[in-house]
Amino acid sequence: DPINPLERQSVNYMTDLGSWLKLYGYDMNNILGSSYTRRMVYQPMAKVASPQLSPDFGVMSGLQCIIEKVCDKFGSLGFVPSPLLKTETRTRNLLPRVATRRSVFGEGILISKSGGRALVSIVEGVNSVVQDVVTAVFNNSHFLDLHFTQHDQDMFYFVKDNEMKHRDDLEELRRLGGMFNVSKHETADGHELRLHSSDAVVSLRYGTDPAVERARLLKHAHKRAVDRAWEAEKALVASGLTGRGEWSPEEREELITRGRVQGYDGVDIHSVQRYPQLADDPGNVAFRTDAKHKRKRRNHHHDTVSTTNL
Repeated sequence: DPINPLERQSVNYMTDLGSWLKLYGYDMNNILGSSYTRRMVYQPMAKVASPQLSPDFGVMSGLQCIIEKVCDKFGSLGFVPSPLLKTETRTRNLLPRVATRRSVFGEGILISKSGGRALVSIVEGVNSVVQDVVTAVFNNSHFLDLHFTQHDQDMFYFVKDNEMKHRDDLEELRRLGGMFNVSKHETADGHELRLHSSDAVVSLRYGTDPAVERARLLKHAHKRAVDRAWEAEKALVASGLTGRGEWSPEEREELITRGRVQGYDGVDIHSVQRYPQLADDPGNVAFRTDAKHKRKRRNHHHDTVSTTNL
C-alpha cells in the first residue's frame, strides 16, 4: 500500500484474556514479575551457520521447564483447565477464510435460487453425466431457504409439485450411485427421495406445498434445538453453575434427575420465521413458564411445608 505505511496497518487483535487486560492497562507479566526478571538472566544460544541444519533451540533442564510451566499456569486467569490433547493457538488463524470442502454435486455445477425456484448452471465439459442428472431433476424445483447441519452433514431441501415425477427422478438419480446413496421414503402426503453422501444430505419431496414443508422442517428443527438446550442446561446445573434459568433447589434436582423441568417450555428468543437459520440453534432457546403453573408449584410447595410442620 503506497499511501498507508505498514506500521499504521498493524492491528493488535484481542485474542485472549491477557490481551483484553492490556487494553485496560493491566499486564500480567509485569504484575507477576517473571517476564522481566527472566530477561535479566544470561542465556547463551548457539549460532547455526549452515542453513541445512535445523536451528538450535538451546538447552534447558527439566527442572527449569517445570518451573516455567508452573509459572505460566499460575499467571493464567481462566478457571477452565487447558485440554491435554491439544494446545490452543494464541494467534488468529486466517487460513480457514477459504472453504476447502468440495461442492455437493462436484465441480462445474451451481444451483442458485431465483424467485424461490432452483436454477441449475453448468460448465460444459465437466462431469457431463452428473450435470444432466442434476439439471433434469432439480432445475425449476422449489428451493427452500433452510439449511441445517446434522452429524457434520449439510442439509438441503427441495420440493416438487408433481408427485408422479418421483419415479422418473429416482431412475435419473440412480445414475449417481457412485456419488450418493439414493433412498425412497413414503410420507403422509406424498413421496420423498434422499441423497446421502459423506458431506451432505439432499431431500426432495413431492406432492406437498412448499410453505407447509417449510413449516414442518422448522418445527422439527425447533424440537432439536430445545432438546439440545435442555441437555446443555442439565450439564451446567450438574457442574454447579447457574445455567440460563433461575431454578429453585427443587427444580435443579428435577433437572438433574429427569433432564427437564415440568411446566417449562423452550421458546425461541428470535423469530425463526425471520431468521430460519436459528431454528436448530440451542442458543436461540429460552425456558419460559406461565404464571398459572408457577403459582400452582408455589402453592404445592407451601402445602408440603405446612404438612411437614404439622
